[in-house]
Amino acid sequence: MKTLSTFLLVGLLALWIELPSTTCNGEKTGFCPPDPFRCKTTYLPRCGTDENCPGAKKCCYYQCAFRCVDPVQQFPPHKGVRQKPWKRKLKKNPDETMKALDVLLVLGLVLWAKLPSTQGQKPGYKLVCPEDPYVCIRREPDQCKSDLICKGWKCCEYRCAKRCVEPVREKYGVCPPDSVRCAAPGPNQCTSDFDCKGDKKCCYSYCGRQCVSPHKE
Repeated sequence: MKTLSTFLLVGLLALWIELPSTTCNGEKTGFCPPDPFRCKTTYLPRCGTDENCPGAKKCCYYQCAFRCVDPVQQFPPHKGVRQKPWKRKLKKNPDETMKALDVLLVLGLVLWAKLPSTQGQKPGYKLVCPEDPYVCIRREPDQCKSDLICKGWKCCEYRCAKRCVEPVREKYGVCPPDSVRCAAPGPNQCTSDFDCKGDKKCCYSYCGRQCVSPHKE
């Protein structure tokens, strides 16, 4: 849905750029030259109307921005290139173009309004303390008391004390209890939750790490 509304808004901008210039007070004679450039982005305008340009220059969209350029007396077609029918229609029927723009704008606003709001939704993962592989003989002094002093990291039990360590990402849910007693560890099918598809988590189950469906927290 979001991709469709974005496509409509991009189409709206493309049609607006292709609109023919209208005659108004202060508009200079001549036509804007054809712009052979195809731009990935549009830069800040250097003029707003023909009155902002010196001499006979006109304010035209050229080289990815509105700028003052020398006009041409006739609008020459591109040699060897057949003009697209929808562009010819835009230049001949500006009223119909404006109606099409209005329809696209309304459709874009309606689709955007129907998009589900992401405010208040939880991300697809949570940040937790990493596993502590160390076996402590004696406890060391703590280096933190809460996550507030860790500057984006977490205050975790690690290496025999509370320390600021880099958290790891973990999907929501709790690994189900494993009641199997193993004589020897088996092969691991995953190393983290993100090796598993969908909502499944990488849990120790049946003598090795496997992707299983978690229990709700």
